[in-house]
Amino acid sequence: MTMKNNPYLCGGTFFVLLLQAKRLRRKARDKFQGGTDGLNDTDVMKGLIYVVTGQAVDPYNDSFKKNTSEYKSCKYNGGTYIPFNEVSTINSFDNAVKNKYSDTLDRMSEFANDYLIVENSEKREWLIKALLDVIEQDVEIKDGDLFYISSNGDAVSRSALSEISNIEFEPFLVGVLHYILLNRKNNALGRSTFESWHTRQSPHSEWDFVSDIGCGITRPITVFLMAVKKEDYADFEETNAEEAPEPEVIIEDASAGSSTQNVTQIVNNPTIVNQYGEKNIHIDRVDTLNL
Repeated sequence: MTMKNNPYLCGGTFFVLLLQAKRLRRKARDKFQGGTDGLNDTDVMKGLIYVVTGQAVDPYNDSFKKNTSEYKSCKYNGGTYIPFNEVSTINSFDNAVKNKYSDTLDRMSEFANDYLIVENSEKREWLIKALLDVIEQDVEIKDGDLFYISSNGDAVSRSALSEISNIEFEPFLVGVLHYILLNRKNNALGRSTFESWHTRQSPHSEWDFVSDIGCGITRPITVFLMAVKKEDYADFEETNAEEAPEPEVIIEDASAGSSTQNVTQIVNNPTIVNQYGEKNIHIDRVDTLNL
């Protein structure tokens, strides 16, 4: 009897975990005013297809919804609407990751910002730990298998992943997705994993995610988002910089007569010179000077 590989890393199980880190849905009464909140499973799948192909898709709704549901539950390998098993799509994505990594990374960053709750550090950490847990438990992933999870485009072996404590969120997602498309074309092999992660009350009810995947990673891990580009940060500083107020000098001037008059004078970048005997005393900055 063949032993089931559980958990199994594939497109369906990857998609399931992404959905657990999805942005919070808007309330029904809020959606009534503006239609969909753009966070349906089909919306997320469209975003993932854009990451892989670089092309926005708007397939026929009913067919695409069924395909997305079956891909998620590991009953469908892909096809016309979800081209993750097409040779041309796989080769193009492989070339993009190995030769145009920054472009792929930009698309993944856009995907994460649009669909995932990236501002929640605990949720980011859970997603990365869940994926690491699957990778470490999947007995068919070899120690020498490579994952392109570094922001500079470098690959890291499966065995080296256990030594990494600082992980960039978006590059890690790119590396795992790339590995899946190249090595896990049979999405149906993840069906037993999907069933072990979910439960439902009846054959026709919704699946509820109940897995504790990720708990197997007990070592401390820091997950952070990609750093802001230097030029973007420089523009931000220039736009938001506040001009320092000019120093104000208050001079009290006693006239020769019996009356005393207070005079307020503003001097920009003042230099005060006082002479006592043969020595001069220079004061470069003064706030209030009483004479």
